[in-house]
Amino acid sequence: MNLLEKKKITNLELNLYYHELKNGMKVYIIPRKKSNNIYVSYTTKYGSNYNEFIFNNETVKPPEGVAHFLEHKMFEQEDKSNPFNDFDKNGASGNAFTDYMETSYIFSGPTNFEKNMKILLNYIEHPYFTDKNVEKEKGIIIQELKMYDDSSFDQGIKYIFQNAFVNHPIRIDICGTIESINSITKEDLYKCYNAFYNPKNMFMIVTGNIEARKVIKILEENTIENKTKFDVVLKKHDEPDTVFKNEETLYMNVTIDKVYYGIKINMDRTNISYKKTKQYISLFLDSIIGSTSILCEKLKEKEIINENLSYFMETAGNHLIVVVEGETKLKQELVLKIKKELINIPDEETFNRKKKVFLSQVINSVDNIFKLNTIVRNSIINENEFNPNFYEDIKSLNYTEFLKVVKSISFDNDLVVYIEPK
Repeated sequence: MNLLEKKKITNLELNLYYHELKNGMKVYIIPRKKSNNIYVSYTTKYGSNYNEFIFNNETVKPPEGVAHFLEHKMFEQEDKSNPFNDFDKNGASGNAFTDYMETSYIFSGPTNFEKNMKILLNYIEHPYFTDKNVEKEKGIIIQELKMYDDSSFDQGIKYIFQNAFVNHPIRIDICGTIESINSITKEDLYKCYNAFYNPKNMFMIVTGNIEARKVIKILEENTIENKTKFDVVLKKHDEPDTVFKNEETLYMNVTIDKVYYGIKINMDRTNISYKKTKQYISLFLDSIIGSTSILCEKLKEKEIINENLSYFMETAGNHLIVVVEGETKLKQELVLKIKKELINIPDEETFNRKKKVFLSQVINSVDNIFKLNTIVRNSIINENEFNPNFYEDIKSLNYTEFLKVVKSISFDNDLVVYIEPK
């Protein structure tokens, strides 16, 4: 078996092997002989954001939460076998997750690679949905929803997204609602499965102590040939820059007030690529509110916060939502301090120091097969391909472009969610 492509991941002494199977599925392999484990992720480009689409010339608008419901039901087999138990017997662990733009099925284990791969392929390629097992699953997922309702973090993020966006489906909870879950049928599941679980819309990443040729041989021998094209057309969402609602207060079982401060950013305002713009914004945020920032030190000194602020970013069409989280007894003052800091642009020395931190994090990921797998998966989901020069891309970031990005974006479209003790 000749692999179609071998790419050197620059500066990290890693090779990535790429192959497209006969059924159209793309495979990415990074062998790591130093590792004593193997990690596999099998992903479809289908998440909760894809809530309306055209398939087989039909407009489909399934109930909210179908992508997540589908992930749950993929583990049910007609012969009553349990993939989790089967992985267990082979010394491996299996799992799955659904996000806004993807659903991934994973397993990891140091031995019995071929057996575990066959288990993975079998339950993904042979869905089994009935009226009875779909109805049974509804109760399980509704309990999961109620569990999230008791989580201050989950509720904070839920209301940030819900209040930040007007039209984009990221404002809808990944799991859906109790009402939408109760309306899901086996026909909904099969329709979405047939639309998105097409090998041409899926890819696999294997990282760890395995030979690339062996992976391809096993896959070619055990995957179903599929000649149908991927013909789903996704609905485009016209999203304004303004937020839907500026402020929300929730009352939950917390001991101290929590603040979730969100900023909705239009990423089309610069002439720099979306990817680089996001990297520059990340450097900016790490400089002004990161654990080693001057702001964090001052907030601790004044006892406004006890622990560091944290932040993350999520993509939604041509917008980026930034969420800053913190615990405080002085919530309004904390928000004002963050807003005030956003107008300060870090100097070049700070920028270069933070860039070195980012580069060191990439280097540290080399021997971690789980992080490597995630880097490749995120790249494919967000950019439709894997860029083996990602280290060089970070290295090439410069202060001139950084200034251009920070000065061109607006931090005016913001919102806040307060969580207070009942």
